[in-house]
Amino acid sequence: MPERHLGLSIFCHAILLIGAVFVCLPLYFAFVAGSLTLQEVQQAPFPVLPGSHFFENWPPPGSRASSRSCS
Repeated sequence: MPERHLGLSIFCHAILLIGAVFVCLPLYFAFVAGSLTLQEVQQAPFPVLPGSHFFENWPPPGSRASSRSCS
């Protein structure tokens, strides 16, 4: 039977948590930036909490996000 080492288990879980933070943090900041006005996004330091303009900044499904064509 394989032996279980508490130190190795803690180390593996710490690596997994650090990896999850590296993946989730940029996604969270993109969500926060999408809920702010342009002036709020450009201020330093960057706000950590989402703003109140989330539904105003995101177009409804099925509409074109911009008038320019991608092709």
